[in-house]
Amino acid sequence: MTALTAPVARAPLPPIARRLTRSEWLLLAIVWLLLARSTYGRRLYGIGTNDVAAQWAGIDVRRTRFSAYVLAGVISGLVAVVTVAQFASARPDAGVTGTGMALPAITIAVLGGVAITGGIGRVAGVVLATLLVVWLNAGILLAVPGNAGSQYQLLALGVVLVFAALLNGLTNRKYGRTG
Repeated sequence: MTALTAPVARAPLPPIARRLTRSEWLLLAIVWLLLARSTYGRRLYGIGTNDVAAQWAGIDVRRTRFSAYVLAGVISGLVAVVTVAQFASARPDAGVTGTGMALPAITIAVLGGVAITGGIGRVAGVVLATLLVVWLNAGILLAVPGNAGSQYQLLALGVVLVFAALLNGLTNRKYGRTG
């Protein structure tokens, strides 16, 4: 056997890259329908883009914003319950220490095309950015031996975040989106 025909050991796919469960597909469909095809989603995009114009258009900005915060809180609570059940432990400082989820979450949002200022973003972009970040992390862990892989993961996420933010700023300036 030559080097080109020798079998290659394949690394297992990261969990998110495997087939999504029915409940995950259902959740993605519900979020997509809520944001892209409902009046509530249009109101959210309108308020995120320009809340004064949305108010002049007759949208109750305070009520819609309040309901968005309540919905985000409920979803965050559900995620917390699932995470605690998955890892069988809970720490009050889990989101603020070096191993927290803030950097990956912000990187996924910016890379997925969500404007930090609001009003711009799609569910498909966030899903694709999530897959990219998970594959990047898995590839780094496979390529870097030992415990150094986690440090390289943080470095890679930081570089991707800076690149995505710069690219987002350049495209917004070029195409005139103020998002």
